[in-house]
Amino acid sequence: MREMRIEETKKTKITLTYDDYIKIAKTITYYFKEQEREGQAENGIKQSDVVNWFVQQNLDNIQSLEQADQLAKITHSVIQRLIAQEKVLIILRDDPDYKERILQLHPNHVESL
Repeated sequence: MREMRIEETKKTKITLTYDDYIKIAKTITYYFKEQEREGQAENGIKQSDVVNWFVQQNLDNIQSLEQADQLAKITHSVIQRLIAQEKVLIILRDDPDYKERILQLHPNHVESL
């Protein structure tokens, strides 16, 4: 099974299987598409809102606060990769606090993951 390494901002490495990465990435892009369809993403979506939504979607699999924090870190790392490497998401408004930056699905995004 292939594994992907995603670097977190504090120089710790998160190892994620490729299948888990794809699952998270597709779920995040689905969320952006749904928000666009509902007219909720015209001005972008705050990154912390995306992370919180993803964690809430996985509450059944979380049994402690530490697991929730770890999932939030993984989600942030996947979002960062979707911005920097995959070019699936774009930053509409940057902020020194990455949780506050405003993101949007790239207008030319075609489902390829």
